[in-house]
Amino acid sequence: MAIAKPLSNSRGSVQLGSKMIHPTAVVHKKAKLGANARVGAYAVIDEHVTLGADCIVGPHAYVTGHTTAGAKNHI
Repeated sequence: MAIAKPLSNSRGSVQLGSKMIHPTAVVHKKAKLGANARVGAYAVIDEHVTLGADCIVGPHAYVTGHTTAGAKNHI
């Protein structure tokens, strides 16, 4: 699993385009995150995951398998 290469901001989160990813989160480089997606601390998102716009993945969540979620979901 590859870790996204983040750009840190003053709040400790990472911003990749319009996405906010906590620096301790692990997001596979092939995972697809919609606009304004947020990924919390220690969350893991695997390769075959697609999340729609404005999705929130909370801390310690593990999203795996062939998972697709539409817009505005909170996991």
